[in-house]
Amino acid sequence: MPRLLKVKTKISMYTERFEQRHKIGLERLTGGNRGLVFCNERTETVLDENDQETQYWVYDVYEVSDARSPKLAKNSIIDEQHPFGDENKILRKALSRVLKKLGEYESQENAEFREYDEFVESLEVKAIKGSSEAPLPTEEELMEAARKKKLSQISTYDSSANVNVFLVSGQPMWLSFDERSRLKASLEAAEALGQSTMTKFFAGLRFEFSLAAWRQMINAVEAYAGECLNITETHKKTVEALDNLESIENYDYTVGYPEKLEF
Repeated sequence: MPRLLKVKTKISMYTERFEQRHKIGLERLTGGNRGLVFCNERTETVLDENDQETQYWVYDVYEVSDARSPKLAKNSIIDEQHPFGDENKILRKALSRVLKKLGEYESQENAEFREYDEFVESLEVKAIKGSSEAPLPTEEELMEAARKKKLSQISTYDSSANVNVFLVSGQPMWLSFDERSRLKASLEAAEALGQSTMTKFFAGLRFEFSLAAWRQMINAVEAYAGECLNITETHKKTVEALDNLESIENYDYTVGYPEKLEF
């Protein structure tokens, strides 16, 4: 996980070490591929105890897991600070343009998006220090890194509301495996007591159905969850078998899932 630090030094003490860090952008740490990323140089003016102004150079410094190239370092910062898939990069840029064109970019309700958008755009990693000692990753290393990332995206998508959702009277909701198990136990207890209906509250909403309707719903959700799991595992197996970088990066893991249930 990148560590964000702020490093500053007086303008009058702008040493070669800081100058090199700024120009180069990356500095490898001892051992492995970890490194520091120095970016977003700016100045700050501070008043001392005598009300004298002192100017400082200020940098954002990130510690990343892979500092072998600017691209890998920048991707590490973005992915670990804000995990997302490649398709979201395109969506972010498109949404930014649309909001600016509509005059909604600066609105309060879009503050979270604006902060994230400006964070991504502000990152600038220029070059790598000691590149002869830190060779760029091989095609095989890039492919394995892409494969690992894609598998992680598949798992994230599988557990998201893109998959884990069904509709009850138009209300989106989901029941985890444990929740479905508890609901089955409640259903069995109600049947044993001779009840014909059962009431449950989910997300603050009241639901009352016949026991037969509850059982049908639970069985349908169980079958849906099982089918989704099969699709997810199929996607993972396919990605594991891909043997070139482009195929892995362009693999669409969002297809093949069953239609969402509606009750």
